[in-house]
Amino acid sequence: MRASAAIADPGTSALAVERDIREGEDLGSIGGQGNVAFRCVRGRACLWIVASLDGCDVAALRAGHGRDELRVAARADTADHAVFEYASAVGAFRTKVRLHAGDVPIVQCTTSFLPARDTALPYWPRDLYPLDAPEGTVFTAQRGLRTGIVYAGAPRPLPFSLFYLQDFSALNDHFTTVNRTPADRVGGVWPELGYAPPAGEDAVLPMAREIRISDAYLVVDAGLPATEAQIAQRYLDDLAATYLAIPRPDVEHHDWAARAQRTLRDLSVSPACTFVRRGRRYLMPYVGDDTKPPESMVQLTMLTNVLEYDGWRGAPSDLAAMLHATLREFFDPEVGSVVRWLPGEQFAPSQADAHMSHEAMDSWYLHHALFNLTRLARQNDDTARELLAVSLPFAVRVARRFNYTWPIFFDLKTLDVIQAEAWPGQGGEKDVGGLYALVMIHAHELFGDEEYLEEAKRGVLRLRECGFALGYQMNTTGFAAEAALRLWKQTRDRTFLEISEICLANLFDNMWLWECSYGRARSYPTFFGLFPLRDAPYLAAYEELEALAKFHDYLPMGGEDVRPSLRLLLAEYQRYVLHRGWHYYPDVLPADALAEKARNGTVYRSLSVPLEDLQDGNAASGQVGQELYGAGIAFVFATRHAVRLDEAGLVAWCDYPTDELRRPDARTITWNIGGDPRLECELRLSPVAADTAPVRVRVTARAGEVDVPLRGTVSPEGDAVFRVHGARAVTIRLQEPGGERDDRAVEIGGPRRAP
Repeated sequence: MRASAAIADPGTSALAVERDIREGEDLGSIGGQGNVAFRCVRGRACLWIVASLDGCDVAALRAGHGRDELRVAARADTADHAVFEYASAVGAFRTKVRLHAGDVPIVQCTTSFLPARDTALPYWPRDLYPLDAPEGTVFTAQRGLRTGIVYAGAPRPLPFSLFYLQDFSALNDHFTTVNRTPADRVGGVWPELGYAPPAGEDAVLPMAREIRISDAYLVVDAGLPATEAQIAQRYLDDLAATYLAIPRPDVEHHDWAARAQRTLRDLSVSPACTFVRRGRRYLMPYVGDDTKPPESMVQLTMLTNVLEYDGWRGAPSDLAAMLHATLREFFDPEVGSVVRWLPGEQFAPSQADAHMSHEAMDSWYLHHALFNLTRLARQNDDTARELLAVSLPFAVRVARRFNYTWPIFFDLKTLDVIQAEAWPGQGGEKDVGGLYALVMIHAHELFGDEEYLEEAKRGVLRLRECGFALGYQMNTTGFAAEAALRLWKQTRDRTFLEISEICLANLFDNMWLWECSYGRARSYPTFFGLFPLRDAPYLAAYEELEALAKFHDYLPMGGEDVRPSLRLLLAEYQRYVLHRGWHYYPDVLPADALAEKARNGTVYRSLSVPLEDLQDGNAASGQVGQELYGAGIAFVFATRHAVRLDEAGLVAWCDYPTDELRRPDARTITWNIGGDPRLECELRLSPVAADTAPVRVRVTARAGEVDVPLRGTVSPEGDAVFRVHGARAVTIRLQEPGGERDDRAVEIGGPRRAP
């Protein structure tokens, strides 16, 4: 067995770093843009990338770390990057430094390590240090498996902020080798920030094998944001700029319409999905879980999703009728409102948790049920309108009782607090103020009472100073963003637009913006996943389906008021969740990726119902259960991203958000595609059936005042596929049979014929 070396700490205090840089060897400029410049300095035991603002050094990024004197062997410059090779007693390092020009200058620093012998890492210091800045603020940093971000700022030596992202996608080999995850590895306490690689006596890197140990991106901005709104805006802008610089995985198309049809069948006929209580049939919360009474949130969530799908496919379903028949059962006359649990039904003995009771109300559950009633009422559903009207006074009374700051659990009868906070000092369900506001906005539209609009304003304004602590349940945070945007559109009070941006900054701060490919995650993607809760360790189908639906609505609603960084990020999230969401289904995953037993119910691979939880590669997925209230994911994805062209037997798909669908004639449709013109999405036309008659399709995209023909290809599945830049108006024309041949058209459908 070979002996191993250990990398020790040569002195990493802020003063030691500043001295190391001051006394180090200047290896030359890396480049710059505007008032930001970067240069490389060789310190005693570290290689530093030093960032300056208006000629003043403000931050240093460590690129390599030994335990004694570094020896720089070479610097090689190419057109877009510089490469440094250097060594210490424990091994050799290679650092590639690249400047990405764009909306803001971004320096990327990629470091690999080649150990001279088996090398343990009992300690590895963080890699980002503000210079001559004794006081500063960390606005947000990585939590758990979320994106490796730290975002901070300081008032001196001159006002500045730092946005740092460690691209964990590039480090999977490292995590696999040392059997660690990147959870909670980016953050720190001012002024020691950034990434600390996984360490420990058993975290051994083998000799003579080069492993990438860091892939860091750094943005330096002039000025220190002074308000929560400015902090959120700069965060979103820097995140979008960095997103354009990082490598992004490819996506695959999935047939969500077929998945939706399978889901409708399974929910309708499987005895593991429904149960009967008091003569009515209800959906269970999880497949095979009959231990709790029926829940209003489950029935209403799925009812609204199924009704949308029924409208999209042009046929009513028995499932929607079954769910609708349960609505009145959830009204509790003692409370004066629709409630969470079916009144009077018993919990199984296994559900002895103190919060599993008819008296304990989780704050967001109440308002989510009311929100879905508003959705139904706006579609002229008399039952929903009646239930909403009699429940609204209770919702207002609860809001005023808690002064628009809701606890985690409260007693339905007494309105006493049962649990105030999820964790000490974190507060309650802060984002419920936005969901409450959305209910009130719709109530104002339905009933015309101006007091409802005033209630909406009170609920949203309580979010103004929450910063990055606003998000509790991420679908609720998305509803809050919409409510604030709607109030901005109505009042033109910019405070509401700023609150909306704060909400969305919270959502993107809760993303999994890296591809986990170690362990079980080799069989499914994770890039751009949304964690359901602020502290959740996994991705969840239910919150993601609601996020996609909200994002899809948000962009056309906001129009030009939506900042460009959000247009980019909201569109890209939708593109990736359409790809990644397919892997929530247990029939897609290999058996060894699934938990042997679920906490709730039973997982049946044959059912087209998603798992609640996709875990990182070191944990099995499906530990929570197979989530029936998340089964609407297929319905939502199909109805938001596909248009039926029944006259031609086709479905048109786009993996970016779209709006303003128009049909100038029977063989033409036009779409506005969202997103950012610097990135591309996929437009696809798919035959519905094997015997679809051949049709030639011509697609054009409007750039400025010109319609540019797009050259498509025919996929192995027989679909016509086109690549389209974001923020374009697209026209799809189905050419007349026997008409003049157009070489720029693509023929699909029918048996393939010789040219």
